[in-house]
Amino acid sequence: MPAGHGLRSRTRHMFARGFRQKGMIPLTTYLRVYKIGDYVDIKVNGAIHKGMPHKWYQGKTGVVWNISKRAVGVEINKRVGTRYLKKRLHVRVEHCCPSRCREDFLARRESNDKMKSEAKANKGKSGQGGGVGGGEVACLLQARRSLKCREDFLARRESNDKLKSEAKASKAAIPCTKRVTVGPRPGVMLLNVKPETITAIPYDIIKEGLKI
Repeated sequence: MPAGHGLRSRTRHMFARGFRQKGMIPLTTYLRVYKIGDYVDIKVNGAIHKGMPHKWYQGKTGVVWNISKRAVGVEINKRVGTRYLKKRLHVRVEHCCPSRCREDFLARRESNDKMKSEAKANKGKSGQGGGVGGGEVACLLQARRSLKCREDFLARRESNDKLKSEAKASKAAIPCTKRVTVGPRPGVMLLNVKPETITAIPYDIIKEGLKI
């Protein structure tokens, strides 16, 4: 008899509950508050048959776009061939949980904002003890490099505009203000040098004391 290809085929282990996670569903699952724009992970609970998504969505992460009485609307990008389609589906709260995909990003953003605020507060102060951390030094150096590049660009643009205005005033040809790439290094000529040819010394087995 051929194998079935139903909606829940080959999900014996996929939808099975984990070790020591069987039994009554915790109340936290029902008391948890979801808001529009939150990221959630779809994790099917095999004990609840209602509101169960298709097996393809198991383990996928989506964004909440709707809140209903017993379910949440989740929007997921599904790859179909070479395209990504936005799929919207309603999933019961038993089959989804808050995602942790943005924890690192939020922590990094918070630390960056903190370093920026500290750098602004310490701007212009000298003789303060305590030193500066490696991350703050890197941020300050990067900001200084970007500022110097901007200053060089503005100075170059101002000089180019001045040259063009002077050429127009004197009715001369407008000079080329494009940056010229650096060419190859100049060649070196060797004078009064004779080439020396080195030949290999033949290896004589008899002279070395080895006899065949």
